[in-house]
Amino acid sequence: MNRSWVIVANKSSARVYERIKRKDLKLIESLENPTAKTSESEQVSDRRGSMSQSHSHGQQSFSPKTTAKEHNEISFAKEINDFLEKNRTRNKFDKLEIVAAPSFLGILKKNLDKELGKQVTQYTNKDFGERSDREIKKLIAS
Repeated sequence: MNRSWVIVANKSSARVYERIKRKDLKLIESLENPTAKTSESEQVSDRRGSMSQSHSHGQQSFSPKTTAKEHNEISFAKEINDFLEKNRTRNKFDKLEIVAAPSFLGILKKNLDKELGKQVTQYTNKDFGERSDREIKKLIAS
């Protein structure tokens, strides 16, 4: 069998390739995260919650544990995981290489299913998200 997939991802997009030969890649799927390019204020519709206490002066503001931007990146990582996991269970690939932007690679790793993680043969900490398919093929397949 020995089918290998390569995923190139950042917080706004992910492209999945099949390694045809050692030096050739075929694009299988593109996933987009349209809200990644919006500002934090566009993603959040209201103010932080607040509470006034009788024994203190003024109000206390609550900050969320994760910002809307971080939540969006986690959701996109989960979407990528779901796509890959669905294809793993269908035996579409045996090996997986992940190339991701440094700021997104950790999020992606944390959100990979355990069984899917066992098929990862290589993690590469590079942001090729804005590169063309031709450039990606040249950089990865070499």
